[in-house]
Amino acid sequence: IAQKLNYNKINFIQLTKAERYIGVAAASILARSTMNRWFSKMKLDGLNIHKGASAEVENDAKMIVQNLGGDNLYKFVKQHFKTTKKIFEN
Repeated sequence: IAQKLNYNKINFIQLTKAERYIGVAAASILARSTMNRWFSKMKLDGLNIHKGASAEVENDAKMIVQNLGGDNLYKFVKQHFKTTKKIFEN
């Protein structure tokens, strides 16, 4: 990711197991909590979107593309995941 970004004044460091640093661990917890709340809200609004990589997830993504258009899929999914690439290949 750092190689694709063009920020001259920021030094990006990529590490495995970076959660050992309290700031990274805290950010990870907050991000997960936010994501879980979003999924819960979508479910309450009648849009039960599955997590992970499965046939159910692919069906959810196809439904979003059919109903909202392919450009809107990126509001719901991580762009670099194989499942997303699979949807646009078909």
